[in-house]
Amino acid sequence: MADGRVRWLKDFQRQASQIQAFQLQTSQFQIGANPLSDDAQEAVGAAQVAASANGHAVKTFELPLAGRERSAEMSADPFVKPDGAELIVTDLSLADLEIAKLRGFVASAPTVLRPGQEVTRLRLPGATREAAQYALRTILPSVSAMPNEIYTIVPEPADEAGTEARTVIERNRMGPAVPGPCPAEACFGPDLIAWRAALGTCARDVRVGIIDTSFDLTHPALQHIKSEQGVFLGGQAPSPSDWHGTAVLSVLAGDPSSGTPGLLPDATFLLAAAFLSDADGNASTDTVRLLAALAWLDAQGVDIVNMSFSGPQDAAVAQAIAAMRKKGVLFVAAAGNMGPAAAPSYPAAYPDVIAVTAVNRDGEGYRHANRGDYIDVSAPGVDILLALPRAQQGARSGTSFSAPFVTAIAAARAGGRLPYNAAVEGAGVALLGDLAVRDLGPPGRDPIYGAGLALAPEACPGAGDTVAGVPPATTPMLDARVLEAGGRAPLTVIRAGAAGGPN
Repeated sequence: MADGRVRWLKDFQRQASQIQAFQLQTSQFQIGANPLSDDAQEAVGAAQVAASANGHAVKTFELPLAGRERSAEMSADPFVKPDGAELIVTDLSLADLEIAKLRGFVASAPTVLRPGQEVTRLRLPGATREAAQYALRTILPSVSAMPNEIYTIVPEPADEAGTEARTVIERNRMGPAVPGPCPAEACFGPDLIAWRAALGTCARDVRVGIIDTSFDLTHPALQHIKSEQGVFLGGQAPSPSDWHGTAVLSVLAGDPSSGTPGLLPDATFLLAAAFLSDADGNASTDTVRLLAALAWLDAQGVDIVNMSFSGPQDAAVAQAIAAMRKKGVLFVAAAGNMGPAAAPSYPAAYPDVIAVTAVNRDGEGYRHANRGDYIDVSAPGVDILLALPRAQQGARSGTSFSAPFVTAIAAARAGGRLPYNAAVEGAGVALLGDLAVRDLGPPGRDPIYGAGLALAPEACPGAGDTVAGVPPATTPMLDARVLEAGGRAPLTVIRAGAAGGPN
């Protein structure tokens, strides 16, 4: 079963690569110019305002593409396989671009990541990635090219939901959103991690980033959140099948009075829409869009970034994450849902990222979760009640929904004063420090649960700050202690738990 899911994911990743063609469209907000042609001067800057149902406006910015709109080149099906594998080059000169074109390479209009930095896609029609890289090294030995990788958001496997439904949105366990309070048997996640509602105020000054699909801010549970949006869809409208971003956001930001209350309703959310979904809810993006989303979050002063998606090892994204970590940004990612035999999932497997796996209400491991020594901690992720687009709510499972529980814990411990400065050359940095956990499974750290179930802090940080009369926590705050390169973070196990079996 696991091998079949791995094969399916590889096939999907190949098919999904056509999503890269979307980047050829003109963006809505210009912050740079294209050095390759005068057409770039015609790009017009604009800002959309997305108003939620209660009339509160949320600014939406589209990262620009330099160049003119080329919608005629777009395929009707964003998941059709393109001709040739794509490479990406940062700040490609006009002269080198012309040489590459003369040798058969096809270039997209460059994507501006930030003023003075842009990325150009190159492909050699009919060539494999390896052949294209070899050809480019031959003609331009001084140019450094990296693969334009594909990232996916894979919904819960078919055996977890009704297979007769046409789309994920239409599958079972879904109904209209209802007002709260949410009963404990449905919203068990906060109790499992020992979360108290008052902890949400700890993160009032924290800026939480989420890279995902689009977000339905008209949902009753999300109308009152503080947020800014960055859209990285290459001018393409969000897919009507996008649901994942709304679901992940609800774990963090859901109105406490709604049927899907969130953990951090007082935080500010930076919402980067970088994935598009197909009709089955499978969402995809690429390296360039992720780099653009990360650059935008960096510019917005993000403190913590939630990444509930999976992909291959990617040097370009790894470098961007490492650079932001040195500035003090914390990264949390889903461990992956491809099964125990699957390869490590990135970005979760990078040493600069907290990798979160999923457990059920009894602390038992999610049977479809990835395993490996890169798993850091566990959190609730099975049958989680979530907000879904079009004023719906329903239960879903996956490591995607366990990651935001740990994002919330880190935000509450940080309290807007993130002690993550790690400007240390040549070393990985401990991300979790002395985060409290409950040991699960075999004694000690293991490839199924990591160090164990992550637990909420007892109080907000700072002298005298308490939650509901509880004295300040005695365990140290998150720190920036240095590990050997590639090491994982140490954690403090505060109490033992029973070994959990498969879910």
